[in-house]
Amino acid sequence: MKQLTLVPLVGLCMALTAPANAQMAMLGDTLPAFERIDENGDGVVSREEVDRVRNLRFARLDINSDGVISKNEVTARKDLIQMRSELRQSRFALRAARLDSDADGAITPEEFSGLPDFFALIDADGDGGISEVEVQQLRQRLSALRR
Repeated sequence: MKQLTLVPLVGLCMALTAPANAQMAMLGDTLPAFERIDENGDGVVSREEVDRVRNLRFARLDINSDGVISKNEVTARKDLIQMRSELRQSRFALRAARLDSDADGAITPEEFSGLPDFFALIDADGDGGISEVEVQQLRQRLSALRR
């Protein structure tokens, strides 16, 4: 008899938690990396750190800074995300076209190997490893190129 009452109880619990589980799954795609939230690097995310991230996200959505997020602001944010996505797709298509040397619409492993050897570019001392110093040097070179 205990098993018969347990089954409906488990079903009820699953039904009640399904919306929360769906929300958590959606949040999982948008939650910033733990390291970015843990601003002081102590390995623990405090309430203050979480609140700071939430407030920053709210401020980004509240385009006119009136303290509320309107339907128009949500629509504008969606449009911006869509435009960025289209831009990324266009950039990818251009890069793919450059790699597709025979213009057959497919990139073979040989064509793909035509990419620059980024590892060798970053491994400035040629020791077979990339150090933090080399990453910093790369950032400085890229920063100088952007100016």
